[in-house]
Amino acid sequence: MKTKRLQGLSIWALVFFWVSGLTLNTQSIYHSKSTWETQDGRKASLVNLSGSDGLRGSPVVVAMLYTSCQASCPLTLSDLNKIKNGLSHEEQKKVRFAVFSFDSDRDKPQHLKSFALKQGIDLLQWTFFHGSPSSVRELAALLGIRFKKVDGGDFDHSNIISILDPEGVIIHQQVGVRQNPAESINILRRLIEPLK
Repeated sequence: MKTKRLQGLSIWALVFFWVSGLTLNTQSIYHSKSTWETQDGRKASLVNLSGSDGLRGSPVVVAMLYTSCQASCPLTLSDLNKIKNGLSHEEQKKVRFAVFSFDSDRDKPQHLKSFALKQGIDLLQWTFFHGSPSSVRELAALLGIRFKKVDGGDFDHSNIISILDPEGVIIHQQVGVRQNPAESINILRRLIEPLK
């Protein structure tokens, strides 16, 4: 009888620790219930993205922009590339880049894919996301990004690149465009180190 009770407790302990391992840090943006669509048309919430689109489990460099932007968004994309290029080829394999569009109306998945390919972006490490206006608002709030749609379909917005740890917690933010990427690169290297 005592052995059965100990076995029962052991099973419950294993279940508890298994479930605990699946829980997210309370500061994780992956708690968001918003749904997104990748440039390939796959739909999922942030935490449930899987395969080549998966974000959880890797350090992630996140930015929000829109593809028809002629002002700061090309500079943000350039800054993302500077961060990527500051990492070795092996380090790049351990980092995900996630770009979320402000423009729910025009930046549909196929358009995002065409944009990425035109920019020469490797979609094995990068994912572009389209979301509903409510999903965009929620993510922008989680990332501390302010934006507003203006006449003509453009957006006024802050320019922030966020570095997330493997559980989706914001570790660092690079604010503004044309910033020195050294601190972002060093933080990514520290996040990659335990994954080696």
